Amino acid sequence: MCPSTLYDLEQVHRALGDASGELADHQVVFVSVDPERDSPARLAEYVAYFNEDFLGVTGDPGQLAPLALQIGVAYRIEPHEPGSMNYSVDHSATVFLTDAKGRLHGIFSSPHDPGPMIQDLLTILH
Repeated sequence: MCPSTLYDLEQVHRALGDASGELADHQVVFVSVDPERDSPARLAEYVAYFNEDFLGVTGDPGQLAPLALQIGVAYRIEPHEPGSMNYSVDHSATVFLTDAKGRLHGIFSSPHDPGPMIQDLLTILH
């Protein structure tokens, strides 16, 4: 889910970057709910594969769980031995449109289609 969503967001990012004014000034932020495997360095490398301007962030479980609950994102990390890298993480693939103050302006559920997302964003942001 993550690679295809980030690929779609790269297309959206490119289209918005071609727009004028405030539309060109946007930030794609990828939030990982798996801080055990997704260190800041690993996230930076991963999101840069799709676009060097993308930002990858995570936090400790005490930060991630309340955020996920607040915005309605479901995720589950399979029980595993500490230090193990062999486990599954199930999560939704929702994309949220927020402003610089963190106010929600739109929700894009999967599957994502960059064309309609771009049109919706242009409508919402104008």
